[in-house]
Amino acid sequence: MERESGYYTRITGGQADVVALLGAAETPIVSFGAMLGTMIVAYTSVMQRRTEIGVLRALGFQRRSILAAFLLESLALALAGGDRRHFKAIRAGQGVDEVT
Repeated sequence: MERESGYYTRITGGQADVVALLGAAETPIVSFGAMLGTMIVAYTSVMQRRTEIGVLRALGFQRRSILAAFLLESLALALAGGDRRHFKAIRAGQGVDEVT
């Protein structure tokens, strides 16, 4: 009688190496796409908030202060969204002791 893990290792053969190679080839492409998407979203966000930036500059705020305000706002939204998803994942995983 063969163990299940040994059976799957024997059946898959060298496929793990192929999957690892394909994953390594795909990683830079997906990373570049993610960076490009982030740049597009950031550019669009700035273009949509042009008026707000102009008003803040007219009121005497420095560029650095405006940048800090936008970064803090982004950080707060990211933390709030991540925190929400974190607790949803914990709630969904309650009662699960093992994955294997």
